[in-house]
Amino acid sequence: MRGMTFLLGVWMTGTLHAAALTPFTAHYQVFEGGKAQGEASLQLASSGPGEWRYAMSVRGTSGLARIAGFEMQQSTLLREQGERLIPVSAHSEGGVLFKHKVIETLFDWKRREVRWTGDVKSDQRGPVALHDDSVSGQALNLLISLDVPQDIAVGEALRYHMVERGKAKDVAYVARGMETIDVPAGRYAAQALTYDRGEGEHQKDTTVWISPELDLPTPIRVLQREEGEDAFEMRLVRVERG
Repeated sequence: MRGMTFLLGVWMTGTLHAAALTPFTAHYQVFEGGKAQGEASLQLASSGPGEWRYAMSVRGTSGLARIAGFEMQQSTLLREQGERLIPVSAHSEGGVLFKHKVIETLFDWKRREVRWTGDVKSDQRGPVALHDDSVSGQALNLLISLDVPQDIAVGEALRYHMVERGKAKDVAYVARGMETIDVPAGRYAAQALTYDRGEGEHQKDTTVWISPELDLPTPIRVLQREEGEDAFEMRLVRVERG
């Protein structure tokens, strides 16, 4: 965040405790511009020994999102490698009526590159070079939830090399302290981490709230803001284990 003195706290991408990885499904309310527009779910499921599939589903149930028939499904296959989770492949499909897109992402760790196929422009197909801390943007909510230490200090950051559609950039989610958050699932004490993604004169940021009280690697709340206004939000409704 602007004006904040950043401490040099950098945490390993995908650092995990095996006991913390357990299948779950988290359900959310979705808001756009402060108005309820739909529902979403984040799901972690075993995909074989040492592999996990992390999926997100969003569906418009109110307002213009329902009228337009908006639906989206994303999934990322992740593999345990030492103390890290690394992305293997990702799939995304959805959109509105008559505008359905499908995009596939393949991480080739032997060649240290990632490529995209499907409904992407020629300049978005890659390849893009992989770093040791490269992640798919689709898996960020899971990785942040796994990575954040309970004793993280204000100003410390979780840093990632995010690759999406032929591009790569370094992102930092900076801790701003514990806050009390009310969502449909209840009231939680949660660590707020903000990524300032502004470009030029446009102010944009994303904040996730992670609560140790939930004991599952999923956010309590996610909020994207643009020009000081709420743009997109997810609020936890309930979780199902297993």
